[in-house]
Amino acid sequence: MTLSQLNRSSAAAEVPVCDMTDAPLRLYDKDGCAYKEVDTNIWMKADEPSDAAYVGTSKHGGGVVLRLMFVKDDGRWVNVITGRELLR
Repeated sequence: MTLSQLNRSSAAAEVPVCDMTDAPLRLYDKDGCAYKEVDTNIWMKADEPSDAAYVGTSKHGGGVVLRLMFVKDDGRWVNVITGRELLR
């Protein structure tokens, strides 16, 4: 996914978390898709390669939402808010 494709992508939407497991730690969306924590509070789809990474946030009314934070753009990870490359 490139930054230019981001607005047309379903990955750009918030992902409401509907369930979780402890061992291994997984968060699940309404369709049963699992997300694994790949770094501190950074989540990616667990069962398939992904070009999107999410940050976990809480909602004011309760619950957890995954919000898009990074996309893989031409082989490099880019912050969707700043447009800057993630340095590792």
